[in-house]
Amino acid sequence: MNGRILRILCAAAAAAGCFAAPGCRALPQKTAEHANPADAADAVPDSVYGRAAFVGAVMDFVSKNYVDPEKSSVDKLMTGALRGMLQELDPYSTYIPPDGAAARQTPLTGENVGVGITVSHVRQQGLLVVGVIPGSPAALAGIRPGDLVLEVDGQRLQNRDLEDMLASLRGKPGSEILLTIRAAGKENEVLHRLTRKAFVISPVPLQAVRFFPGGIGYIRLTRFNRHTGSGLQAAVRQLEAKGRLRGLILDLRNNPGGMVDAAVETVSCFLPEGQAVFTAEGRQSGRTEVRRTLAGKQFLTGIPLAVLVNEFSASASEITAGALKDHKRAVIVGGKTFGKGAIQEVRSLPNGGALRYTRAYYRTPGGHKIDGIGVVPDIPVNVSRQETLQIARAWQKPEQQQPEDRVLVRAVKWMQEKLHNEQQL
Repeated sequence: MNGRILRILCAAAAAAGCFAAPGCRALPQKTAEHANPADAADAVPDSVYGRAAFVGAVMDFVSKNYVDPEKSSVDKLMTGALRGMLQELDPYSTYIPPDGAAARQTPLTGENVGVGITVSHVRQQGLLVVGVIPGSPAALAGIRPGDLVLEVDGQRLQNRDLEDMLASLRGKPGSEILLTIRAAGKENEVLHRLTRKAFVISPVPLQAVRFFPGGIGYIRLTRFNRHTGSGLQAAVRQLEAKGRLRGLILDLRNNPGGMVDAAVETVSCFLPEGQAVFTAEGRQSGRTEVRRTLAGKQFLTGIPLAVLVNEFSASASEITAGALKDHKRAVIVGGKTFGKGAIQEVRSLPNGGALRYTRAYYRTPGGHKIDGIGVVPDIPVNVSRQETLQIARAWQKPEQQQPEDRVLVRAVKWMQEKLHNEQQL
């Protein structure tokens, strides 16, 4: 499939005079400045290559006749055409130009360079801050969950693709970045000049572990990276040091996901070895991938479990919640999850750019598709986005009095009833 995609792109590029890669043959094109681009459609067969030639002819015409030659350079038109083609498919697929390929490498290992915010895409506006890493440049600048990032380095984020927006936040340690922020509940925009910093993202912040009366433990996972498994085990040991652990509440709210391997390791802590965590179904028949729980990771297979989710729980969070729900290992409490169950792949192109496209979709062990649908909770708790972000802001200052968390209260109530009923048996 990769070779076919490259041949199509090479044909389109050659038709527009953009580049000639090995194995690509140029297609006929008219050179007259005012040639009708529709003629290309009549000159070639009605095939993928024929239509690519038509696109090339349109690009050639626009590049020679559009009033602003800087805006209509062949390189810019090619970038726009490829981005439009991929973005038409879904919010995550895109074309990455050569100068942005390195910046698009998403850090999932736990090490990160940036300003320290977790964001969600808000269409027609920009990026909504749903989490701030303690001690990060964003935290020190007073940026809080609920704030809206409108511009990065003077470039408006409105209508830009998600990956492009995220890439603009990354950079080299020590480099400056200008963020235009509209604080939650405010109308005015404030400019923040921040310096990017390298830091390790802890999946379990120190303040995210609590012990409730009756032996009920609480752990909040902020993301899935290579430290998640060890962080979860350390948090459990911390709880067990406070008393007998009879039940556990795992909080995945506002967790944007991360490494799939970390999700598999997390699920393995709660299920026996060899159980299905998810399936990945692509376009090619007979190529369904099944990921299963790992050996030697099980240490919480017996106690009752509740998992908290909301609209900002995405990707690896949804894999985890979906697997534990379908195996009836946990009760899911809160709101429906984000619905990102697309598996992305990045393919390099001859011009130094790359394609980021969806090659498959995740399904839960019960066969439920995640992408565009999300994981539906067993116990729904309807809370507004404003209330959700208020809770997230309170997480940033654990030393202060916390507002009522109705999702957590409902989970604790369920756990108390569960433990009481088991005690009666």
